[in-house]
Amino acid sequence: MKKPILILFIFLLLSTKLFASERIISLAPALTDIVIKLGEADKLVGVTDYCVIPKKYEKNIVRMGGYINPSFERLLRMKPTKVFLYKENQKMIKFLKKMNIFYLALPHKTFEDVYFSINKISFALKCEQKGKLLIQKMKKELSDIKKDCLKYKRQKVLFVISRAPGNLKNIYIVGNGDFFSTIYDVLNIENVYHGDVNYPKVSIDSIMKMDPDIIVEVLTGAVLKYGKKRLLADWERYKFLRAVKNGHLYEMDGDFRIIPAPEVIDNIKKLKKIICND
Repeated sequence: MKKPILILFIFLLLSTKLFASERIISLAPALTDIVIKLGEADKLVGVTDYCVIPKKYEKNIVRMGGYINPSFERLLRMKPTKVFLYKENQKMIKFLKKMNIFYLALPHKTFEDVYFSINKISFALKCEQKGKLLIQKMKKELSDIKKDCLKYKRQKVLFVISRAPGNLKNIYIVGNGDFFSTIYDVLNIENVYHGDVNYPKVSIDSIMKMDPDIIVEVLTGAVLKYGKKRLLADWERYKFLRAVKNGHLYEMDGDFRIIPAPEVIDNIKKLKKIICND
C-alpha cells in the first residue's frame, strides 16, 4: 500500500508544479524580446513566426503563425497561463476573453509604450525589479546616444523598408506616427517625408524631389535572398541623387530590425555609426 501512495504523492506533486508554472504565449516580436531580456524565456511556450528566440529554447516553443493570423487552435493546445499581444489584435482579444485566458494588450507606438510594456510584463511575471533595471538601462543608453548625436550636423534621412528587388518600384518608406519614426529624434536626424502616413508608398520621382542626404534600406528578407551588393546596384542609375552621389546609401543586415523592445538600442547604435560616421 505504501508504494502506490508514494507514486500518487509524486504524481500530485509534479502535477501541481506543472499547473503552477507559467506558460506564456507572446504574439509580437517586441513583446517576446521583452520576456527574453527579463530573463524569463524559459516560460515561453508559443511565439509568432517572426519572433527571434535563443536556440536553446526553440524545441520547447511552438510557432503560432503570423501577427495578424495566429492559430487559435494551437493557442488552446498550449494551455497558456498568460498571453501578451498588442491592443490592435482585437479578434484575438475577444477570443481570449471568451476562453477566460489572462492577457495583456499593450501599446507600441513610442518609447514610453515600451517602458509601459516592460512594467506590465515584469509585474505579470513577478520580476518587477528586473523590469525597473531594464527600463533604467534603456533610458540611460538612449540619453547617451541622443546627447552624442547633437554634436553632429542634422541630416535628412530616408528609410526604405520595402521595394521590388531589381528595380525601384513599389517603394515603402518610414513615415510618421509609428515606432520606427521615433528614432529620428534620438539620432537628431530629419525625416525627408513630412506627411502623416506611417509607412507611405512612394515613387522614385518622389524620392528625387525629397533628395535625402542619406538613404538607408532595411530590406531584411531581400538582403538575405539577394545580398547587399545586388540591392545597392539598383540605385546606380540615380547617381544624381545626393545620397547616391555622396556614397551615403546603405543596406542594413538581414537580421536588422527596429521594433519597440530593448533590442532596439543596439540597432540604433548601428545606425548612429552610419549616420554620424563614428
